Order: sequence, then C-alpha cells, then structure tokens
Amino acid sequence: MILTGLAGIVLIEIYAAVIQLEFQNSDNKVGKGFAVLGIYLFVVTYCKPTGALRTRYTRTRSTNTVL
Repeated sequence: MILTGLAGIVLIEIYAAVIQLEFQNSDNKVGKGFAVLGIYLFVVTYCKPTGALRTRYTRTRSTNTVL
C-alpha cells in the first residue's frame, strides 16, 4: 500500500511539473485549470492514508468495552 501511494505521488508530481512548465506563462485558462487539478490530486493522494489510519484507530478503540 505504501509503494502504491508513493508511486501515485511521484506520477502526480511529474504531471504537475510538466503542466506548470507548459502553462505558467500563458493565458490558457483550461491549461491552468489542469495545473490546479494536479495540485488537488497531490493533496488528495498525500492526505488519504492518514485519514484511513485515524478511522481504523477509532474503530479499534470503540470495540474495547468493559463487561
């Protein structure tokens, strides 16, 4: 799971860098929108595992009940 996430982050970073290189000095709003999409995908991919671990921890804590 860690290797898949790392590979996804690397690919998204490459995508964002290429799109930024192509459209940073242009007036193309669609191209700049795809650059923002690259940043959004990076944030979603980077932050997703933390939320999954937090959910798993809270589920584990809620099942420990005293009889």
